[in-house]
Amino acid sequence: MAWFRWRKNTPQVDEQQDVVQEQQGVRERDVTAPDDVSAVPAIDPEPEPDLPPEPSYEPEPVIDPEPTVEPDPEPFPEPDPVTDQLGSATTLQVAEQIVPSDQPAPVLAWNPGLRGVVVRIVHTAPSAAGSAEDLRAALENGLAAAVGEHSPAPHDADPEYPVVLNVTIAEETVDAEVTEVLASARKQLARKAVRVRLVVDQAPLAEIA
Repeated sequence: MAWFRWRKNTPQVDEQQDVVQEQQGVRERDVTAPDDVSAVPAIDPEPEPDLPPEPSYEPEPVIDPEPTVEPDPEPFPEPDPVTDQLGSATTLQVAEQIVPSDQPAPVLAWNPGLRGVVVRIVHTAPSAAGSAEDLRAALENGLAAAVGEHSPAPHDADPEYPVVLNVTIAEETVDAEVTEVLASARKQLARKAVRVRLVVDQAPLAEIA
């Protein structure tokens, strides 16, 4: 008897199953991908931003250090050569007359190459007055003779011809007073008698004699 009851309810069950199948079919149609894939618009990738080019690296030029320039050493003063041009005769300070002296006796000569007078003085031994006084007297006498009326200069010589006092002195006779006389004579001649040059040569007595 139970079997007939199940069969009686069969149309309702069939209707329920049909409703369930229709609902499942709707869901499947919703989630199913579209048949035409080309209809879906393609998504273009975002363009990458333009980056500024990296600056090229250039090494800095190497600058060599400037060489250190050392100043040239100052040359030692040398005696003035006898060929130097001298100054005017109007500033000469000479003795009024020849002063007598035991020694040394100046020797004068005209030098054609210099076109002037060279006074040669050789001092090897002091007199009773001493080497300093002997040397001072010889310088005064030689200068007076070089510019005086008895000068060896020719008549047609330039009135302002140069004069060279060439002194050779033995080292054994040089002392503080002699050094002072020579230094004073150099200063006086440079200041007042620019045409006159004093040249001093010191040597051992054995080389002079």
